[in-house]
Amino acid sequence: MSFGEANSSLGERLAAAVRSLFEDTRRLNVVAGHHGQEIEALKQRLSKLEREDRSAKTPKGIAKAKLDRAEQELQEVSHKLS
Repeated sequence: MSFGEANSSLGERLAAAVRSLFEDTRRLNVVAGHHGQEIEALKQRLSKLEREDRSAKTPKGIAKAKLDRAEQELQEVSHKLS
């Protein structure tokens, strides 16, 4: 094998390695893009669930006031019936 043939073989191997690296980079960019889309969808779903959760909660003060009113109405009704 002459020096020229060794360089040619090395050049071909390097070119093949570079092509392989470019292809891997392209594939990983596609995968990363899909993961980014999935993460964004999950963030939106989480935000929606958090909004629903906040709207479903009744503040403690409001719940206590409703309970107090209900107890007062119950006492009034029981006095009227007795």
